Amino acid sequence: MKTFVSFILSALCIATLGTTAWGQIPLPSAGFVEIDFNSFMGSGFAPTPAAGQLDSDTWRVIGLSDSAGTFGGTDTLGDFARGTSTGGVGTGGVYAFEVSLGDFTLGVQPTGGDFTSGDMTLKIQNNTGGQLTKLNLSYNIYVYNDQGRSNSFDLSYSTDDTSYTDVSGLDFTSPEAADASPSWISTNRTTSIEGLSVSDGNFIYLKWTGNDVSGSGSRDEFALDNVVLSAEDQPVPVQISSFTGTYINANSVQLDWATISEVNNYGFFVERRRANDNTFVELANSFIPGHGTTLIPHHYTYTDNLANGELWYYRLRQVDLDGSVHYTDQILVSTVTSVSHEVPAEFNLHQNYPNPFNPSTIIRFSVETQGLATLTLYNLLGQEITTLFSGTAGPQQLYSVRLDGSTLPTGTYFYRLENGDRTSLKKMILSK
Repeated sequence: MKTFVSFILSALCIATLGTTAWGQIPLPSAGFVEIDFNSFMGSGFAPTPAAGQLDSDTWRVIGLSDSAGTFGGTDTLGDFARGTSTGGVGTGGVYAFEVSLGDFTLGVQPTGGDFTSGDMTLKIQNNTGGQLTKLNLSYNIYVYNDQGRSNSFDLSYSTDDTSYTDVSGLDFTSPEAADASPSWISTNRTTSIEGLSVSDGNFIYLKWTGNDVSGSGSRDEFALDNVVLSAEDQPVPVQISSFTGTYINANSVQLDWATISEVNNYGFFVERRRANDNTFVELANSFIPGHGTTLIPHHYTYTDNLANGELWYYRLRQVDLDGSVHYTDQILVSTVTSVSHEVPAEFNLHQNYPNPFNPSTIIRFSVETQGLATLTLYNLLGQEITTLFSGTAGPQQLYSVRLDGSTLPTGTYFYRLENGDRTSLKKMILSK
């Protein structure tokens, strides 16, 4: 089975490494690392993880009644592998809790003999090429508060995995009184750990510790998600998971985009240009406020009223609270009423629409030169699933491919377009 994991990592700035067999998480000098657990199915830990497992070179869980996990060990049974659940379980151990549709986490159900106290530890390797003195960190804590006992979920760090320093400002304690109608509640924690002295190639450890605090009886479920790490002083950029445009009628185009997370996001301005123009123009009254700093996904929409019969390129100008500006890739929207039309001779792989999708989605692309074009679908591990298109493609044509995901499991996928020496990769989410 063909894989191209290294291609995915370079294209996505080493994002979403939580389930790939990379040993310790490598922290780059530029960009960021995000761990979202969406391929974790609660199947345990192994040094060469199979589907649904986490890498034990990266993650270790101790405090379970079966045994204590070890870095590099194999723990794929019992307390270490309780499977998936949407919450409300009673058996202690590690779960992949699905806190919302298609959003899986690294979770635990504490009991009298499990995770009271207990630790989840993440092992990170300094791959910056120099001395690591500061680590920027953000993560989400999820709690399913269905029991009348209060528990803690606190963070500490170490450079030797022996002596740990508490990050007291990030301490978390669940309510003692159970919710009348329990659901997964998310709390974001963000910090910068300064004063470090970690040489290139050495390690830093992050440990989340749980224990009883007050009350009696059974215990709430806890989960960790969206761990974002960066060695840079600048904040992690706004992560846009999709940006699409749809021709509604003779007078309007609807733009839709979604973010996975946002840091210092002031908001978005919409810009457009005609296909045969070179300059983007900001649309009047197009400003859409952002959500500041958040790891909760958000959806945005904007309707552009314009005349029929044109090909338009759109892009978003995202502005940080400090005035920094970032641009998205441009997308092409046709308002030509005929079924067939020409497009500029450009190599362009569009974001699938809708995204997330269930069960089908449309992928569009165009090429710059006549020749063989191949559109291939991969899973999160970089393993080839299927070829969606393979044939001769020519310029000034817009190609559309429909993907039927009814036989695929929920999760994150990648699709890659190849044409000559040109390649492009994008991510999609199947949410059933």
